[in-house]
Amino acid sequence: MELVINEKTYTLNFGMRFLRDINKKVEAPIEFGSAIKQQIGLKYFVSLLLDGDITALATVMITANAGQKPNLTQAIVDNYFDDENTDIDALFDSVMEGLETANATKKVVIQLKEAVEAAEAQQE
Repeated sequence: MELVINEKTYTLNFGMRFLRDINKKVEAPIEFGSAIKQQIGLKYFVSLLLDGDITALATVMITANAGQKPNLTQAIVDNYFDDENTDIDALFDSVMEGLETANATKKVVIQLKEAVEAAEAQQE
């Protein structure tokens, strides 16, 4: 996925490097009280994206850009988000589409989306 900010094109890659890096950001015990932890960053951040969390969007974008040139920084993303001409809703949609189509992430993302849709349908 490519994103143009201030006439610079940034590449966001939701491949295996992204998956390893995003998973490292959140760990949870495998069972209560266990010292063994499971890395669950992708599930955590996708859940936040589905809730419309803009700070999660920034983290996902910066993580997906790791190792790419030019390099996205927190300041660049913050300024982009603060720009009144930036369509944040379209950006959420584009990032989710990238996550849904990348081989490394699509299975988990689709499962989470289906679970959210089922829960919402059950509440109606």
